Amino acid sequence: MGLDWSGTAGVFDRSGAQPLTPNATFRIASNTKTFTAAATPRLVEDGKLELDLPIADLLPAEYLQALQGGGYDPEAITLQHLLAHTSRLHDYAEDAAFQETVFAEPQKRWTRLEQVRLR
Repeated sequence: MGLDWSGTAGVFDRSGAQPLTPNATFRIASNTKTFTAAATPRLVEDGKLELDLPIADLLPAEYLQALQGGGYDPEAITLQHLLAHTSRLHDYAEDAAFQETVFAEPQKRWTRLEQVRLR
């Protein structure tokens, strides 16, 4: 039995003039932190992850190169650092230059790697 459902509630803009539609896109940003923070301890409990594991052991080479190019040491940043917000990774989503670049092409679907490279 397959189930395919989509729906929305609320409005797309703060003025309330435009209803939200199932095709509307918006930045989910920090909402994903809750799900990640809840799932990670379970993976640690199941022995699938370790909190002191460097992110260098978890990421593909192109991400590691992008981070290193931005001045980061993926061997020194652990999963625990990421979860505790102590990794010292810059919050690019709040960076004016990052926002300007992304908002200049509002229809573009940015890949994760492209976003990491936008430092």
